[in-house]
Amino acid sequence: MSHRQFRTIAAVIVAVSMGIIGFAGCGLRSDNSSATSDGRSSVVDSQSDDSQQQHSFTDKEGIQKEYQQSLAQLQFPEGFTPPETMNEQLLQADSYEKGFGDSAVSFVWVCAWEQDWLDHYATDEQAAAVALEQLGKAKDMPFMQGARVDDNTREYMQTNLDKAALGDASGIQQDVDANCTAAQ
Repeated sequence: MSHRQFRTIAAVIVAVSMGIIGFAGCGLRSDNSSATSDGRSSVVDSQSDDSQQQHSFTDKEGIQKEYQQSLAQLQFPEGFTPPETMNEQLLQADSYEKGFGDSAVSFVWVCAWEQDWLDHYATDEQAAAVALEQLGKAKDMPFMQGARVDDNTREYMQTNLDKAALGDASGIQQDVDANCTAAQ
């Protein structure tokens, strides 16, 4: 996978998970942060209402470990080999919000299955059904929960899956063209 492809993945992450990038790309601690006993920091999100949400952070090694743990849990299309580690280009800060590694590999996963569906929907109904079934799992995966993505992103993905189920490739094709150079 080339550096250009990883930049595309980074762009997807920025576009879809601004909350994660906002913390992950920043090595600075704000006034409402504190160090934990192991030297890592945690920040209370002052923008949340009554239920202040705790954000925990890790270093480059920790986020790579998270990426690899998430990678081990994912099934990719036959013939697609995902990168075993996050590209160093994505890891320019000193600390990262936990979930960043999982989101990064999850976006690679989505792109791989979207491309697989595009490759098969017109020629191999069974393979296309498998790809669509895999993509349907995304809505229940951690990277699509809570503040990691917004409601518009979840709706966009569901709309694309609904179109694909009817044989309309336009939504998935648009997403692949805009965000998934790595899956091609």
